[in-house]
Amino acid sequence: MLRLTATGYAMMTSFITFLIVFGGFIQSITLFILLRTPDLKSKSLTPYLINVVVANSVMILGSFPSTLASSIANRWIFNDLVCRLVGFFGGIAAIAMIATMTCITIKIYSTLTIQFGNNKLSFAANKDRTHLKIIAGIWIYSVLSMLPPTAGWTRMIIESADTNCAPDWMAESTAELVYILILTCMAYIIPVSIAVVYIWRINNALSAHVKLMAQMLSAQRQIKDFRNITKMAALAIVAFTITWLPYCLYVLICAFGEGEKIFNAETSVIACLGAKSSILYNPCVYAFVNPRFRASFMTLLKIKRPPIPVNAVDVIVDTSTNRRRMCNKSTVLQTRPAVDNQATAIELLVPSFLNPKNNAVKLINTERSVCNKSVNDDAKSG
Repeated sequence: MLRLTATGYAMMTSFITFLIVFGGFIQSITLFILLRTPDLKSKSLTPYLINVVVANSVMILGSFPSTLASSIANRWIFNDLVCRLVGFFGGIAAIAMIATMTCITIKIYSTLTIQFGNNKLSFAANKDRTHLKIIAGIWIYSVLSMLPPTAGWTRMIIESADTNCAPDWMAESTAELVYILILTCMAYIIPVSIAVVYIWRINNALSAHVKLMAQMLSAQRQIKDFRNITKMAALAIVAFTITWLPYCLYVLICAFGEGEKIFNAETSVIACLGAKSSILYNPCVYAFVNPRFRASFMTLLKIKRPPIPVNAVDVIVDTSTNRRRMCNKSTVLQTRPAVDNQATAIELLVPSFLNPKNNAVKLINTERSVCNKSVNDDAKSG
């Protein structure tokens, strides 16, 4: 068994502690936001996002504590049953996570194709409970994938410098090699490939629909929401692919008998810990891409945000340039010629992602002395 130095085990202990503390914290925060935010709780994608959190939590609770204890002791301190359970929980959590993200991309595409016909784009809550069947299928798929080494049909061994358990990647028979290749396809290659294909199809569908709906502001907002959620799924898939790629290569190289020649204790541990760190990125991706989630997260942590104006925003036609612009210069709308020498104002209600009940644009022709003064000042300065 390859072993680390005392310093190596100390560094591993610190990293696993960080994953448990910080990973557990962000999973809890994410779950709380998804369950308590009305606008997020009602969306049909939310059950899938919750399932990703559940999968990450299974990884944290089922795999990390034994790795932490063993890294502190500088050796595996548990029996064979615990080893099998640790490998089982770690495996099903990873498979369930990527399978769920793949289902999210399929769900986005199916929603697009169904709703493009009536020009109503939204992720309304599921009423037929199909998502429950899909999520149950994801976990059955994950359990079946990890059943052979757990049941003893193949071997579950200690790896990662004697601190973690996983299926024996050193295939000693044709049956073991076949299982490793099938598991690699089921847990990595197939779900990632399907997700990439559907993300490509989503982008094509959105691009085609943008051309048809270019003149409708409400449709543009909805399409932007779809692009945001697609970007979230794509970033999550990319993050999973990157964090698990070194470990996947490690598995395949070991399966064909070259692992001992290429990998030492340090590289095998880095590949394993890199894969385990995948639990951290999903909430970060949500916060980075999804404005609803980000706003709820900042509110929960009592971080001050710029106030959202409750009044309508005035948009004027600048007769000197024949362009419409915002009086406060905070927003730019589509260019069109001016009708006359008077400024025409448009009252733009709060966008749908901030206030879904006011998803409309109300046209009001009025004279605004402030806006006129702004236009005249700009004309004089020009």
